[in-house]
Amino acid sequence: MKKGLLVLAATAIAVSLALPVIAASGNKYSDTTASEACGNDSTVTYAGPLKLWPPNHKYVPFSVTITDDSGDNVMIATEVVHEEYAEDGSEMNGAGNTTDDASPAADEASGSGSATTNHEVRSERSGRGDGRTYTVAYEASADNGLTECMGTFEILVPHDMRGGADWK
Repeated sequence: MKKGLLVLAATAIAVSLALPVIAASGNKYSDTTASEACGNDSTVTYAGPLKLWPPNHKYVPFSVTITDDSGDNVMIATEVVHEEYAEDGSEMNGAGNTTDDASPAADEASGSGSATTNHEVRSERSGRGDGRTYTVAYEASADNGLTECMGTFEILVPHDMRGGADWK
């Protein structure tokens, strides 16, 4: 070995990180589906993220669909509302709210075999509370109107990411 020459051996190390998938809107939570039965052969399905981060004021799309396996006429009506709570659990009226946080705020659709409503919610929350909860309420009918069902899905915008805010 020549004087002053240092020989280093390089070792390749493979590192694998499990990071959340980032959607086009910048949301770090991946889309998911959640389904609830509506009668014997009908299902109401939510498709979109159940959590939003970062609160970058961008709209994130989702849909709610009713399907009927027998092809009967179906109808679905959806409404999106949001609430924010202070750290003591009391509701914060007007906190971070704008009139167009859900677009559209209400919608309905009908069809033969399936019907879908499409919405967008704004990824935002007030910095003063514990975060925002969007409640997506639906009323659906299936089996040519003989079966009626109601339910909700929730979309959360956490206040912050301390503790990972339950990355799921």
